[in-house]
Amino acid sequence: MAEQFSLSRPSLREALIALEVEGHVEIRMGSGIYLSHQAPGESRPIEGGAPFEILQARCIIESAVAEEAARHVSAKLIEGSTAT
Repeated sequence: MAEQFSLSRPSLREALIALEVEGHVEIRMGSGIYLSHQAPGESRPIEGGAPFEILQARCIIESAVAEEAARHVSAKLIEGSTAT
């Protein structure tokens, strides 16, 4: 998408995160990006904080998940995931 719309990847990523926070899309890791089942003009209330706080929390959580995954990975597991 970044290439198609002549955008940088970080800019596209931030735009997609903003759309997710606003409830317009649903990002499913490893699956793709899907439009939300939301009526046009209808906005989803943000619970638990402002969008910036939600993005900060997401960064913390995603970093912790990646760190934990890195601690448990083994060469055998990596080899198994690349086998076809």
